[in-house]
Amino acid sequence: MGYFHTKSEIEGRGTLWHEFFPGKWNENVWNEDSLYIHDDVMHDCGLTKLLRENVHGYDMYGVSTVRAADREKLFENAEGSALKALEEIDSWMRSALEKFGELTILGI
Repeated sequence: MGYFHTKSEIEGRGTLWHEFFPGKWNENVWNEDSLYIHDDVMHDCGLTKLLRENVHGYDMYGVSTVRAADREKLFENAEGSALKALEEIDSWMRSALEKFGELTILGI
């Protein structure tokens, strides 16, 4: 993966990571099934702006819920690097949404 990483790939690499958690957040952090994107990468590729504009209540410092309709809006409006980042995790997102009906983004 280029934009997103697994927990084992980022261990010891600081704390400025956004965690994409499959399903409703269980109050734990640094989950094995989550995917992580560094704050700098998230801003630089335009994903922060895209999420802010397309996911109701998105909070880059808090806990945000993404549902299937949000995913559709994200893909409809994504372009460039933000689109590439979403495409990278689309299979993971689809799986989380099918299994749990939502995914959670934990901000920094």
